[in-house]
Formats: sequence, structure tokens, C-alpha cells
Amino acid sequence: MHLQRQHFPWQATILLVFAVAPLIAGAISFSSSLRLIGKPSIGVLPIWQDAIRCHAVSPITPPSWPAMADGSLQTGDCIEAINGISAYHWPLSEVERYADAKDGRNLVDVEVRRGAERFSVRIAALRLTWLHVLRLQFGILPIALFVWMLALIVLLAQPQAEVNQTSVALFLTLALAIVGLYHGLNDEQGRYYTAFTIVISMAWIGPFLYHLALLTPRPLARCAPLRFALHPVGLMTMILHLDSMLVFVPLLRPWRGDAPGIATTINGITMLIGLGAFLLRAGWWVWRGDRAIADQMRVILLSWGIGAGPLTLASAYYLLTYRAPLGTSFQPFLFFLVILCSGIAYVMLRYQHFASRSRVLDSLAMIYISATVACAVMVVVLIGIIRMPVDGLMFTALWFATFATTVFWHTDNPFQRLYRRFFLRHHHHYQATLDFATRMNEVSNLEDAAKHGAALVRTAVICDWAAVHPALTPDRVWLATGTGVDGRRVSAAREVSFSLPASPAMTCALISEGEQLGTLYVGSRSTQEPFDEEDERLIGLLATMLANAMHIRAQIQRLLAVPALMIAAQEQERERIAQEIHDGVMPFLGAIPLGLAQIQRRVEAGDSIDETISVCETYRQRAIKTAQELRAIMRRLQPPLVGATRLGLAIQAFTEEICALYNVPCIINGAGVAYPLRDTTARQAYRIVQQAVVNALQHAHPRLLRVTIAADEHGWECEVSDDGRGFDPDQPQRKNHFGLFSMHERARTIGATLTIDSQPGRGTTVRLRLKKALEIENETWDVSRYPVNVENVERSTLNVQR
Repeated sequence: MHLQRQHFPWQATILLVFAVAPLIAGAISFSSSLRLIGKPSIGVLPIWQDAIRCHAVSPITPPSWPAMADGSLQTGDCIEAINGISAYHWPLSEVERYADAKDGRNLVDVEVRRGAERFSVRIAALRLTWLHVLRLQFGILPIALFVWMLALIVLLAQPQAEVNQTSVALFLTLALAIVGLYHGLNDEQGRYYTAFTIVISMAWIGPFLYHLALLTPRPLARCAPLRFALHPVGLMTMILHLDSMLVFVPLLRPWRGDAPGIATTINGITMLIGLGAFLLRAGWWVWRGDRAIADQMRVILLSWGIGAGPLTLASAYYLLTYRAPLGTSFQPFLFFLVILCSGIAYVMLRYQHFASRSRVLDSLAMIYISATVACAVMVVVLIGIIRMPVDGLMFTALWFATFATTVFWHTDNPFQRLYRRFFLRHHHHYQATLDFATRMNEVSNLEDAAKHGAALVRTAVICDWAAVHPALTPDRVWLATGTGVDGRRVSAAREVSFSLPASPAMTCALISEGEQLGTLYVGSRSTQEPFDEEDERLIGLLATMLANAMHIRAQIQRLLAVPALMIAAQEQERERIAQEIHDGVMPFLGAIPLGLAQIQRRVEAGDSIDETISVCETYRQRAIKTAQELRAIMRRLQPPLVGATRLGLAIQAFTEEICALYNVPCIINGAGVAYPLRDTTARQAYRIVQQAVVNALQHAHPRLLRVTIAADEHGWECEVSDDGRGFDPDQPQRKNHFGLFSMHERARTIGATLTIDSQPGRGTTVRLRLKKALEIENETWDVSRYPVNVENVERSTLNVQR
């Protein structure tokens, strides 16, 4: 498939520059977290939250990692006292003393309030290790990196498409928000870091989602500017929130205290509007029943249900109870975003042209399935049954193990078949080709092969129509549509395009054993999904199978016609021989009794010896001429000896002789060219050329006949051309002519290529080509072993007066 290269738009360039931000933020987050290794911590840092009026466990601060990772504390737990001292007044200098203590003296008692429940838990004060860091960072970095890479794939697939640009902006803001969740910066640095990661991202997720909703699956036909309606709102909320943290807009000073709450509320509303618009449009297309995109919209709805549903429910549960859902942190729920993002990208990219399209779609489908399975295992087994708190490191290992298992689904099993049925469309080649081969074995003639072949191709490639134009019946085109198969009449090959419903998306020649048996035309896709390299392979495979089936049926039809053609040819040859004997031999044989009677009368009358001898001489000359006629007839019935050096000379002798009989001048070039051919091959080649010459003289009535013989290390070739009246080779009555049939069959038996180029009124050219040198007695061709007769190579011209 040839894809037209287009310019790289400026919007895509800006997005590529913006793509650096998540990488920089991720590097800052991870490197700052690594600096905490070896630092003392009790596993929690109480941060005052006015909403719940307590020092709460925060999922952002690094000191809370150990306690959250082992399940001792959850996000939102209120820390009221540590070792009997208020959490607000407990001296942090005591952390190092407890962290370095051994033999159980590093334990501290923490009084916790979780909603309405109060309890005390003993937590070990320790120094942070690399495992503490990786447990939470591996819940963040893999998903952020995946969303970032997915954004680049979507952008580079079609950088000029607005839907791709919008989805890339959404993915990049998600990646930026995710990498900002966990870091090891101090309060001052963390304030700026959070402002330029989480705050900016949360302000734009809603507008970008709403923009994408009005572009998917098709752009809004009316009121197109509505897709930018929430962009000013996103800009306003971003400024409000940033000013509350960084204080850079003097005009907002009176509202600075209430700005965070207002901005957060607006962000939530815009996200709900964008999500509602997205789901409503997808549901409307499914309800509408448009088969072109209904299936993919179902994938969109399934992705939102599986991907965004659990994360939304977990967030709502936390806001209502201030307790982490299912006894774990929010990290594992972020992996549901993999399902959401990969499902959206899969649906969008399926309807677009780009390089390596099928491999990208297959990879996205495997990621989609593996993430779904991993999330199900996490919720049902690790949290629902075993009740084991899940951290990022554990879930990353689970996801990659599931993905590795998914790769092995390419072996035949029920899961693999289900997987291919719904996601890997290109892997249905086996079933399509199996059905095609089965149906082709059931057809009995060439017409049924073309008819069923068009219908099967249309079904296999999911197109609006498919048509087959057989070369053996050029006046008919078989067109397969959704309503059935229709045979349409055409008067010429150039009128085939007028009988098709529209311009074909693909055209494929049906060729088998070097013979073109027709042309396959494939219409546009029934869905908006474009053709790609996998579709081309499938169409090429089906075209080859159809050509082979048509070739077999054509051979069967030809063989069925052979007896009648042989009888007709036999009768024609008998008439020709009888005519030649009648015209050349019978006059002399009929005159012999008269001549003998004349000689007898002269002898009886006593005429002179000279007169009698004169009569005898006359009949002797006529006997010589009759013998020559008989030898000519026998020569045409039995070919002369031909071989490496004699084939061209034999062709020359026959051509000159028969042209003299028909009073047609001929020009013969290269008669002395030598080429190593087996006796059987040379004899068949001689017969083909002989038939071509006879056909030209008998049917074309030319003014001049030209025979050209050439050979090189690549093969041997003979061309017979005339300036006669010509004919149409595509006419069925011509294809059933025994002379042409025998020429094609002889060429096929010796592996030669025979082409006939002719038009009415413009002469005929017959070209016989042996494509590669044959071995004779296991020896390759050496030109020096076959000297060329220079006299015979020179042009041999026989001018015969008409």
C-alpha cells in the first residue's frame, strides 16, 4: 500500500515539544524519590486537611510510602497522636533515634481515626529503602510511560488529523498528572512541581475530553466551533489555581483564598461534561445501528466502563468516607487507565492510514486484553479473596506477566479464537481462505468459479462490492454486492469500468501459470476502516486461489472441447491433403492412361522414334513434378530433423517454400542462430511456428511475412509477424480455434511463453519465447560449441511476384 506523505502541521510540532514535559517531570519525580533512600521515616507524615479537620495520611508525600505499601495505613487516615503525643507537636527529630533502634525498640504507637472508627496501630520507624521507593514509583512510572508512548504513536500515525492531535493532548496531560503524584521534593519545591504538573493537567483534562467527544467517531457536522467551548474555562481554572499557589496575578487577590475550591469544582464539572458528551455520542452511534462504527463504539463504551468505572468508584468512595477502597491505596486503580487509553487509541487508529498499521492494532489489542485480565485478577483475587494490599511493584509484575501470556495466545485455543474474533481482524485469513478453497472445490465450471469467487472475496474483505472479469468470457462481468451476484454484459474490455458501481479501491490481475485469466476488482470498504498491507495480502492470496481455480476449470473445458476440435481438425486436414493430391497428383495420374495410349498408337502407326521419345519426355517431366508435389506434402506431414543448429534453418526452409506456394514475399532474420534444445522441445517449437505461418497465410492474406529468430543466454525467441487484416484474440470463437488451441498447448508442454498481439486491420504478431536455457545431457550452453552460419544469419529474402 502506497501512503501519500503529508507535511507535519504546526499543531503536531507543538505537541511534540509539549511531550518533553512528562519526561522531565518523571525524571524529577524519580530522581528526587531516590534521594530519600536512607532517610528516616515512621511511614507517615500527617498533613493538615481542613475538609476532615485532621492530620491525614497523604498519598503524595514520600514518608507515607512504607506504611501505605504494607497496608498499615490508608489514604485519608487521620493521625491524631504518636506515642501519646499529639501528631502536630510530635518532634520529628525523634524519627532518627527510633529508626536506628533495634530489637523492636523502633516501634511507635499511632492513634488513627478512619471515618468514625478509631484504632491504634504500631508502626516501625525505619530508614527508607529502594524497595519502598519502587513499590509506589512502579505504580506510577509504567502507566505514565505507556500513556506517553501511546500519545506519540497516535500523533505520528496521522499528525494532520485533528482527532489525533486532541487525543494526544489528552494523553500527554494525563501522563503529566500521573508523574506528579509521587515525588521527594521539599514543601517549597513540591509546591512549584505540583503546580506545573497536577494543577495544569487537571485544568485541561475536561476541555480536551469534551473536544475529543465532538470529534469521535466523526466530527460534529454543525456548529463545529462548539468543540472549543470549554477551552476558555480550562484556561481560567488553570490561572485561578496557579495564582493561589504561586501568587502572580494581582487582580485575583480578593478571591485568592477561595480560588482553589472554585477551580477544583470547575475542573470536576468540565470533566463530567466531557465524559458525558463522549459517552452520549458513542451511545448514540451504537443506538443508531450504523454498522460502519457501531462495533467500535461498543469497544469505546466497554473501555470507559472497565477503565474509568473502577477509578471513579474508588474516588467517590474516598470522598464519601475518607477511606481507601478495598484496603489499598489508589495506585493500582491507575492501571485501569491503560484499558481506557488503549481502547480509545485502538478505535481511532483502526479507521486511519499509517505505516505498520496491523502490527500497531495487534499490539494495542494485546495490551488491552492483558491490562483487563491483570486488573480483574487484582480486584477479584488479591483484594477480594486473599485481601492482600497491592502496591505498584506487585501490580506491574502482574501486568507484565499477563501481557507475556497474551503474546502466547497466538497458539490455537478458545481464548485465542475469541481474542481474534473481536480484536485481531487481520487474523481471520485462515478462515476466509478455508471457506474460499472449500467453495471453489464445489464449482463445476468457469462461470461458477467467477461468480462465487466475486461473492467470497466481497465477504472476506468486508467491502461494498467485488467484481470478476474473466478473460475467457470478456463480454461478461460478475458483480457481487450485498443483494447477490449479477452478471453484466460488456461489449469491450475498456467498458468494464462503466459497469462497476464506482471506482475500485483495488485491482488485481488473475494470473495462473503465466496466463492472465481475468481481473479482480474490489470496491470500497463497508466500514470506514481503510485497506492496509494485511488486506492486500489477503486479496492477493484469494486472487491467486481464484486464478488457479479458473485455470483448472478452463483447462477442463478445453479438454472437453478437444475431441470435437480434433475431429474437426482431422476432417480439415483430410480435405487439405485431398485438395493437394487432387490439384497436384491426380492430374498426372489421370493423364497416365492417355499418355500410354498415345504412345501405343504412335508405335502401332510406325511414327518416328523422335516423336515417341518427345511424348515420353513430356510425361517424364510431369512425373518428376508430381513426385516433387508428393515430397512437399510428405514434408508438411512429417517435420524435418531439428536441433540446436537446424531449427532455424528448418523454419526458414518451410517458410520460403509455403510462401512461394501462396505467392507472398517473406523476410527471415536469424535463421542460422543456434540454441541448445532437446529434440522434443525443438520439434514442438517448429510446429508452433509452422502453425503461426500457415495461419497467417491462410487467414490474414498478408502482403509481407516476417520471421525473426534470436537467442541469448536467457532464452530463445521466434517472432512471426504479418501486415494482414488481423483479428480480435479475445473473441470466444477465436479462443476455441483448434490452431490457436494447439499452439498454446504445445507452448505449455515445453514451458514456453506464447503471446499473440493482433487487432483487426493492423496485422498479427505471434511471439514464442523459451525463457531460460535448458540443459542438454547435463551440460550448460556454451556459445562456442554451436558455431553460427554467417550466411544463414544474413537476411534471407525471397521476393515472389504476385
